[in-house]
Amino acid sequence: RHNRFRVLQISSACYNFFQQPTEAPPEKPVRDKGSQLAVNMKQKVCEQQLSDDDVDMEIENSRWRAGATVRFVVERISMLRESVISPPFFVRNLPWTILVKPRFNQNQPNDRRIGFYLQCNTESASRTWGCQAQAILRVINYKDEEMSFSRLTNHLYFYAENDWGFPAILPWDVLTDPARYFVEDDKVTFEVSVQADPPR
Repeated sequence: RHNRFRVLQISSACYNFFQQPTEAPPEKPVRDKGSQLAVNMKQKVCEQQLSDDDVDMEIENSRWRAGATVRFVVERISMLRESVISPPFFVRNLPWTILVKPRFNQNQPNDRRIGFYLQCNTESASRTWGCQAQAILRVINYKDEEMSFSRLTNHLYFYAENDWGFPAILPWDVLTDPARYFVEDDKVTFEVSVQADPPR
């Protein structure tokens, strides 16, 4: 279903990056990996070195991609009391993060909700940058992803409004309801699909 972007999945406890570009990198000469590579060992070693260089170029190109789909797995959701933030990923060479924040009503202890935001360039001290972006924020249904809960955003991110989302995307009892299939092994997966314009 994520036919535009490859999914980058991050865990709140231990995470594994494998950033992939969504825009085609500059064309490179096609290398014949058939019989010519089997001619001798030296040529195979050379091909491996070129492959390592290609990986470095892919990572660099991924920083400039126009969009990405990222998943942030929040573990020990039943114990969540403070905000958690994903490691950064890059779109349009800007760092983006996912923020998940529990919300409590002191006057009504049973009124608990979960907040879900997309953040951009939050560590920058500059006041001159801006980036228009459209995003889909999803809380993933692990049994049937077609039943995931999603909301759309369209926002100009800049120094004074560098995060955007929903302070109460779902009530806590809905999020944790076993019949909704959002929580599996005390984990919830939050997904963002973002498409950004070139920053100004």
